[in-house]
Amino acid sequence: MDILTRIYHIRASITSIFGSILKMDSTKKITKKLAGHGRGTAQWMTSIGNEVGQILISVLTVAERPGLNAMVSGVMEWYRKTDVPPPVLLYVDCDCCKSEGSTKLQTRFAAWPDLHIRLDIWHFMRRLAVGCTTDARTLYPATLAQWPDCCCLMEAIFTRLCGIYRSPRKMGMSTVSRWDLILGDYRRIRQRILANGIIMQQTNLQLVDVSQTTLVQWHNQRVKSQDNTTVMQGLTLLSHNPAVHHPLNCATVPPVSAPTSTQLFVYPPARVMDTCIYV
Repeated sequence: MDILTRIYHIRASITSIFGSILKMDSTKKITKKLAGHGRGTAQWMTSIGNEVGQILISVLTVAERPGLNAMVSGVMEWYRKTDVPPPVLLYVDCDCCKSEGSTKLQTRFAAWPDLHIRLDIWHFMRRLAVGCTTDARTLYPATLAQWPDCCCLMEAIFTRLCGIYRSPRKMGMSTVSRWDLILGDYRRIRQRILANGIIMQQTNLQLVDVSQTTLVQWHNQRVKSQDNTTVMQGLTLLSHNPAVHHPLNCATVPPVSAPTSTQLFVYPPARVMDTCIYV
């Protein structure tokens, strides 16, 4: 009976979730769990949450960014109808800022002119780490140092191992993949360094564990970068739009009205009489 007396308050609390600080993010993990007739009908799930982790709205789309105008318009209309002050801050994972003009997100949230759109801290740390890592000490080793190129030492080790193991190898009755061979040797090297007390006391070397998925992604990006470098050898790209050294001729402007001069049109001789037409 206590719940029944508060049913309207509970329902209003559940359906009246707002926030002054919002976070918008997209993921593919949920759409992969769709089954039945809905399987394969959506590729991305985009959600908007508030500062306490509550979800305001979630939508399924076939692409990450297109198709979100209706969701954004619905959220802004929701705030307007309930007389709730609009949020002051929105965290996103991309398209947060632009050197000139407005971004697509700023255009979508045009009804909230005082809304500040910023990059969330996780993606900010990932971008900051590109220019803050060194070969001796990595930045945020527990989270960011999972890529083989997080420091020069790890990158050199994996580059050498990728050159040694170029294909799977048969061991006994089974075949060991290339990535398992690389990770096996790397982990043995890492274990020897961590077990050496002199190295750990006198240096700041940090060799973190790397997963197979991360190793494959790093290798694919490295091979693609090498291919682009090879293709671009000997090519000189223009730094600006090409333009002629001399100006083009002035365009010929057609007359606005028909000419007023009289012109004589002479037709071939007719059987009856000569015909002359004046225009």
